[in-house]
Amino acid sequence: MPEPFLLCLVMPATLYLCVIIHEAGHALIGKALGFVVTSVGLGTARPFFILPLGRTRLFLGLIQPFQGITFAFLPRPYPDWRRLAVFVAGGIAANAFFTAASLCLALCLPTGRLAAFFIMFAAINAVLAITSLIPLYFRVGGAVLRSDGWLLLD
Repeated sequence: MPEPFLLCLVMPATLYLCVIIHEAGHALIGKALGFVVTSVGLGTARPFFILPLGRTRLFLGLIQPFQGITFAFLPRPYPDWRRLAVFVAGGIAANAFFTAASLCLALCLPTGRLAAFFIMFAAINAVLAITSLIPLYFRVGGAVLRSDGWLLLD
């Protein structure tokens, strides 16, 4: 199989996995900080897969399937802004961790397809971490979603 064809097959699945990692970072950090994480997943509508994990649901949706979102709240009337900032940065931290881990694995492996995969995995995680810092907001139906960068500035 030609390498560019293989790359075209593997890259979207790898990007999807990296977005799941990003959202899992929010969820894990959130739980560690006392947030109640109700659901985490990809897509903004029409879920085709829902997996209950304790009190949290993992979902995958058909509409905007690469848009990750984590639903969580602090069970306090006035949340601490530091906790909120760390929660928001959790996804970026997860992508940064997997960038470093993937590069280390790629350097330990002999050159070949597996090493190339880990380099691509590191690159996608790095791009996702960096682009998550860009302050953006956009509408999905009647809701306004904000990027991690926007939420950190807010």
